[in-house]
Amino acid sequence: MKEIKEIKEEREHGFEINLSHLLMVYVKKWWIIVLAAALAASITLTLTVNFVTPLYRANATIYVNNKKFVEGEETLTSADLSAAQSLVKSYMSIAESDRVLEKVKERLNGKYSAGQLRAMLSTAQVEKTQIFKIYVVHSNPVEAARIANAVAEVAPDEIALVIDGTAARVIDTAKVPSGHYSPDYSTNTILGGAGGLLIALLFLTISYLRDTRIKEETDLIELFNIPVLGRIPDYDQALSSRYGYGATKSKGVEEE
Repeated sequence: MKEIKEIKEEREHGFEINLSHLLMVYVKKWWIIVLAAALAASITLTLTVNFVTPLYRANATIYVNNKKFVEGEETLTSADLSAAQSLVKSYMSIAESDRVLEKVKERLNGKYSAGQLRAMLSTAQVEKTQIFKIYVVHSNPVEAARIANAVAEVAPDEIALVIDGTAARVIDTAKVPSGHYSPDYSTNTILGGAGGLLIALLFLTISYLRDTRIKEETDLIELFNIPVLGRIPDYDQALSSRYGYGATKSKGVEEE
């Protein structure tokens, strides 16, 4: 137990949280923490499954270079490849431009506006190569593949028209995705459980800090800054600890 002088010094330096006591609160109330985490995880999963629309992502792959494909002349120099790699971002910008999207809109019979197509569309370079992917995210997997293929059909010709001496080819057409792209049920469930756990810990911490009951003599010293002269013993506890339950019979009493 802390000496009175140490307790007074702590009191003068301000309020401190006894981490060991707080940890014991967490241990004793472990079921609240587990229940809150499980409940939050279940609620999050239920909301995700029932109220979040699953999205599907299809992708097509396009190869570009800064040299026209000429029949019988398919060799490319390292300079051609390096130039193509540095221009990939320009090619991707063209694939996402109104010039391309307006023609994609016509191919899709005007079902989507250019703005709607842009919201579904994204592009990304494959590492540091002259290859990039066209991604389309849609709530219908068949539509996602159809739009991605429409962009892949239009983009190569438009890239060649905009940048002289450039050619592009479709490597892989988009296929209907078999699984949803988002939401991620596992991640959402884990995040929900973590949120419930934090809420439970916060609740227990606040309850601990708001608990002003006097539990031991050090609390009296901290509150009133006076030493404790004596204490009232717990006779029941003293007797039980001395004799114990089911104590043996006193000496001199013969067993039958």
